Amino acid sequence: MSGRHAECRNDKCIIMEQFIMDFLKPLIKDSLREALNEMDADRKEQEPRFITRAEVAEMLGVSLVTVHSYVNRGLLECKKIGHKTLFSEADVLKAIKGKKVYKFKHTED
Repeated sequence: MSGRHAECRNDKCIIMEQFIMDFLKPLIKDSLREALNEMDADRKEQEPRFITRAEVAEMLGVSLVTVHSYVNRGLLECKKIGHKTLFSEADVLKAIKGKKVYKFKHTED
């Protein structure tokens, strides 16, 4: 092979490599971004979510006093963090499904 032919072939390889890189780079970036977003969403789903007494009362359709009563009777478990009382949303939903506590709607006749 002559030097000029080899040089031309080398230039074609460099151009082809650059073309492939320019084509593949955005595809790889998008794929990685999508995979990271999915992993982040999965991680967030696995993290426990804590809610306040007011949110629990709203979910159950009861007063704050009733939520306090449920805690005292052992129907709901809470966690004290500083001056805040928090409930695991999963525990509240489990209590509702297990019919330990009931969701009430106040109606007037």
